[in-house]
Amino acid sequence: MTNNKFTIIFPIIADAITQICTHKIWANRDEIAQYILDNLAKYNAASPPVFDASIDTHQGVANFVDWFSAWFTQQNEAVLPYIATFERIKLNVPTEKQAQREVWAYRPLVEKIPEEISPEELSPNIYTEGLITRIAVNQYERNLQAKKHCIDHYGAVCLVCGFDFEKVYGDIGKGFIHVHHLIPIHTIKQTYQINPITDLVPVCPNCHAMLHKKKPQPYTIEELKAITTKS
Repeated sequence: MTNNKFTIIFPIIADAITQICTHKIWANRDEIAQYILDNLAKYNAASPPVFDASIDTHQGVANFVDWFSAWFTQQNEAVLPYIATFERIKLNVPTEKQAQREVWAYRPLVEKIPEEISPEELSPNIYTEGLITRIAVNQYERNLQAKKHCIDHYGAVCLVCGFDFEKVYGDIGKGFIHVHHLIPIHTIKQTYQINPITDLVPVCPNCHAMLHKKKPQPYTIEELKAITTKS
């Protein structure tokens, strides 16, 4: 297999990871291969076609993803741009022949949003050094694309108290809001597909903190609304 072939196929793998991660946290090896297969017409638009008849099967495409993973591990020069673009973990996925097997899964490196992550949502890996607090966040950090879809649907207004940062602070508050996971991050034990409309809700920082005052499960939006109505 020539390096030239990889320089053509690796960008396709990168595109597949990016597309899958618009609605999932991680894109595993099998999902990447299947996405490429499902979009062969798009990827074969180049001349000559990238994937010929000998490799246009799930296993054939998956072999290229395996090469990508192997070179990623070796930090081969051909994948250095992708090492700077993606992060990865090992995930257990079900198979037909065995209960589960471990495969690499990727996602684009995303901006961390520490001000939205309360200690109650994390594994207890918080270290204080002088005036600096470093938070070690597990793999279920917020996906910015999911956050965007959530805010596009509900608006940047707290669903508990109705606070609108733009109305109070003007332009500097436009679009600012926290996003609350209805399924607590620390309870998620595997990758899962986020529905930005049913799994996420916009809340102000104060209400976000109050939602997590109840343990182990946070208050629901309705419960916190009832508390604020009584007060």
